[in-house]
Amino acid sequence: MVLNKRFCRLASFIIWLSGFIFSIPISVTTSQNVYCSSNVINHFFCDIAVLLELSSTNTASTQNIILFEGALFLTTCFLPTVVSYVFIINTVSKIKSLSGKHKAFSTCASHLITVILFYSVIFTLYMMPRASLTQNQRKLISVLFSIVIPMLNPLVYSLRNKDVMRAFRMVKRHSTLF
Repeated sequence: MVLNKRFCRLASFIIWLSGFIFSIPISVTTSQNVYCSSNVINHFFCDIAVLLELSSTNTASTQNIILFEGALFLTTCFLPTVVSYVFIINTVSKIKSLSGKHKAFSTCASHLITVILFYSVIFTLYMMPRASLTQNQRKLISVLFSIVIPMLNPLVYSLRNKDVMRAFRMVKRHSTLF
């Protein structure tokens, strides 16, 4: 009843609009930087943090905006997710049947794993001080964020599917790889 087409369109519009609005201050301050040294980005993609390292001007204002928007992201996205999981765990713990609890927790576990991976990588990339990670560590974390986590999503969610698990067990039984 709540997730009708009108609500989904409105939520999509708000998400797109907020992404656009939040990108403006970073884009404006980054475009005002002077880049007079190397034009080679030693990274897998043009990430804002890596781009700021190439600037020969003071990037404190852009870094402060990133930190502010990161804190805003944490409070508007991460905290409601945590609060909803607290409510879910509280509700599931009241289920009397052990099999019911198991089914409910296994359903939530796959989503929780994905959420924890996503937020921990985001926090590490954008909220930790730049000096706490080497360039290679940042590259590795970026690969986790942009490639590994999206690849894990379908795997994590499909492992709950009985047909997929049955097929996986059959392949495992007939394969020499496992």
